[in-house]
Amino acid sequence: MVIQVGPDQFAQLDLVVVGISGVFILEVKTWTGAIRATGTRWQRRVGNRWQATESPARQQQMHLHWFAQWLIQHHLPINSAHVFAAIAMMNVQWLRTRDVPLSVFDRPSAVARWIQTLDKARTPMDSAIRAALLEALVAGDSPAPLGAGP
Repeated sequence: MVIQVGPDQFAQLDLVVVGISGVFILEVKTWTGAIRATGTRWQRRVGNRWQATESPARQQQMHLHWFAQWLIQHHLPINSAHVFAAIAMMNVQWLRTRDVPLSVFDRPSAVARWIQTLDKARTPMDSAIRAALLEALVAGDSPAPLGAGP
């Protein structure tokens, strides 16, 4: 899903799941090989060396900021306590993370368990708000950015 929050501001949200307790936004990476991350410092194993790579955690945090703006543009009063974000590394053979600001998963079943666990443990999101969110997501509309004229 691509959202527009400004004249030149777009974010591609790889996967958006609307659950009972809120909205789950996943940044999906199909990187292969070995990956390690400490904080926002990510590295991939290339041959016998570790090579720095762009942080999907930093990217996802920007997406969350823009998604919050998109919610405001759509007049969807969703509290940030109902928005969850994670990173899904779907093809890695080895993954080690430490002090990463978001949850990181290495298989689809782990993502599904994460969503199910949060859906059971958290306060449900208001059903009318959930319905309005689903309608806006399905419509795929991009309203005029905040402050823009008619």
